[in-house]
Amino acid sequence: MDELRSFLSRPIKSDELDLLVLGEAMVDVYHEPISTAEFKQLGIDSGGWYLFDPNCENSLKLCEKIRKIPITKKIPGGCPSNVAVNIRQLGASAGMITALGGDNNGNLFFDHLEDNNIEKFAQYFNSKTNPFLHVLFDETGERTFFAYTGATPQINLDFPVPKSKILFTSGYEVGKIGLPVVDFASKFDGIVAFDVASAELAKDNLDLFRKMLNYTDILFTSKLEETYLFGDRPDVNYELSCHVKKHGDKGAIISYNEGVFSINADPILTAQAGVSCEDGYFQNTNGAGDGFAAGFLYGLLNGFTYEDSGSLASKLASTVIMYEEPFMKKRSLRVDVHKYDLEQKYKKELEKAS
Repeated sequence: MDELRSFLSRPIKSDELDLLVLGEAMVDVYHEPISTAEFKQLGIDSGGWYLFDPNCENSLKLCEKIRKIPITKKIPGGCPSNVAVNIRQLGASAGMITALGGDNNGNLFFDHLEDNNIEKFAQYFNSKTNPFLHVLFDETGERTFFAYTGATPQINLDFPVPKSKILFTSGYEVGKIGLPVVDFASKFDGIVAFDVASAELAKDNLDLFRKMLNYTDILFTSKLEETYLFGDRPDVNYELSCHVKKHGDKGAIISYNEGVFSINADPILTAQAGVSCEDGYFQNTNGAGDGFAAGFLYGLLNGFTYEDSGSLASKLASTVIMYEEPFMKKRSLRVDVHKYDLEQKYKKELEKAS
């Protein structure tokens, strides 16, 4: 067992968490589908990703137009939050550092953490709007995103870091909060896991993201994110203990000190539409990558090999897509059975070794 797996699988201390996430308190606001003509009236393209600028008149006008489109539901989300919820469903402990705005979305996110037994290290900004993400759909189901960072940039990270085996954060936080996230990671006395999460943010903040890599032990990227980070400097060694390259329905490639291997995507991820299992029917792929990250980290926390951790990650990712929510909102039989089989395997290996 290498140094990383040995550290993560040691018995947890009484004042320590398995996982601490640093993330924005994002609330996804879903709207009824609109036509191509209505998208033209908004002045935006279907399938795009837009950031709300409160200092821009055009952005303010667009936000007012979007608010008039009927809302179907609001769901708390965000990459780090989704990872925390998923790992709690698997049975590990988790806490979240975040900034909450003083509005209904802030209250909704607070209740979300409470309902999922996630320890809160929250800062409250009553005069600020909570982060939100408007999700628009065209007639084909293509999604368009309109995000507002709200209270997120106001967060103060100059305080003692809570004790945890793993600190997890994403490119959304590095891109929107900036250098304080990198400084926070540099002071963390444990394993730092970083999911780039956004190719656009990586492209626009390349130097900052590369600084973050200096303090990263476990890196999660997509193919495009990897290209932006390493494309012009393939020989640079960031001393990563593990690099997980998530390729969606093509599976994943995982590299670590002792080698490189591939993980096949679960058949449900490759089939998608019309597929069902005991958890329900395929809904969407939103949050599948966050599910993969949570399953992988949980495996390492329990002494699984990188290969078996990847296997559990794939099972969890293919379960998340059965929910409207971007996380596993309840325990899953198919995940529990797979997890139990792996745990029994390692229990027998430990008994043999002793």
